[in-house]
Amino acid sequence: MNSFLPQKLHQLRKNRRLRQEDVARAIHLVRQTYSGYENGVRTPPPETLILLADFYQVPVDYLLREDASEKLAGFCYPLSVTEKDILFKFRSLSDSLKKDAIHYMCFLDLENAAHPVTPPSKKGHRRKK
Repeated sequence: MNSFLPQKLHQLRKNRRLRQEDVARAIHLVRQTYSGYENGVRTPPPETLILLADFYQVPVDYLLREDASEKLAGFCYPLSVTEKDILFKFRSLSDSLKKDAIHYMCFLDLENAAHPVTPPSKKGHRRKK
């Protein structure tokens, strides 16, 4: 059994503030099976590893190898200039302000989920005079 997989699955899930049941449902497993993977008492078959990697948006290599974390930094999504600027500003904040910023981003995420913004339709859209 890969000793890194359970720890990485647990960390990925916690970072996303998900329950084991949430992950299990998303990849069509029962919670007990996923729990076994996360606790190291079960080994997922290759097709489930692929589902987990896809779900968490990481390469399978990241789940299986200790040294894959360094490779992950730029793998998932290349950052835009704006995202790099936000990250640079975030890193310059004090720990207290970082916590405030994270709470605010969570609030924005909840607001967006409750009231998704839909772009106006181009058809029939007129400028006000």
